[in-house]
Amino acid sequence: MRPPRSVRYLLRWGLLAAAVGYLAYLLVKSDPTRLLEGLTPAVLFVAAVSAVIYAIAFHLLAVAWGLTLARFAAAAVDLRVAVQGYALANFAKYLPGNVFHYVGRQVVASRLGCSQLSAAQATATEIAVHLAASGLLLALLLPFSFAELAWMAGVVPEWWAAWPLLLLPAAGAIAWRYFRRRGGAAWPHVSLRLAATLLLLQLVFFTLATAIGAWLALTLLAAPLTSLPAIAFAFLFSWLVAFVVPGAPGGLGLREACLAAALQPYGDLATIVLLVALSRIVLVAGEGLFALSAYMLALRARPAATA
Repeated sequence: MRPPRSVRYLLRWGLLAAAVGYLAYLLVKSDPTRLLEGLTPAVLFVAAVSAVIYAIAFHLLAVAWGLTLARFAAAAVDLRVAVQGYALANFAKYLPGNVFHYVGRQVVASRLGCSQLSAAQATATEIAVHLAASGLLLALLLPFSFAELAWMAGVVPEWWAAWPLLLLPAAGAIAWRYFRRRGGAAWPHVSLRLAATLLLLQLVFFTLATAIGAWLALTLLAAPLTSLPAIAFAFLFSWLVAFVVPGAPGGLGLREACLAAALQPYGDLATIVLLVALSRIVLVAGEGLFALSAYMLALRARPAATA
């Protein structure tokens, strides 16, 4: 049963407006001179390297989607062409609605000779593995960051933070059983090997993406190394919130608001505003480098294919 339209509009635009308003409030309260002071050569170097690492990591998502598309289409798929199309379609998520990159992948699949159904199934599988991989990493980080999460610290005993780890095997077994029994003829069979490959590729991607965010934070903030799990948790959780809430183009605003709120104990407002802005710049720059590298890879493949 779908929620009422008013509730959907509130989730789509109300949360986005609140997030943008919160960021504007932080920007007004912060000292602009401190923003420029934080852009040291060391910070710029970390940001540049982080963008390159993020570009490399994004290839893992594209390869995972290409492998899934090939399985569902039951046809040979040129992974280099799939990666290029994935990279170019990725920028469409910054259009209002945050779903147009999925539409772009449907176009890419059709150019590869795959059906629209197989492309939709590949995208649905990617979303499911997104949630599984990010949820698994959050559950692994939670016991080590529990004491520093202000919204839970002091409410329940710290050792309770380990309970998500106990649920992971049971949840995985139930999901796998349901997927295998309820998929039917409409959903192609997914082997355990393919599922493990997709999960591994996305786990590596999310680990690298979270690591570069934590690296930026430790470079800018006066936080000890013991706070690294909590900072990594904040980066990954803010990504997940922006991913599941519809409407925000590329999660813009929602992710930054969640991240700024979670990192309040670790620095002054100006530094936190600089960090969330710089982290978004790193993501966009990394996606641009990813698209450029995928395009160059496809160009190199064309002469070989012609020969």
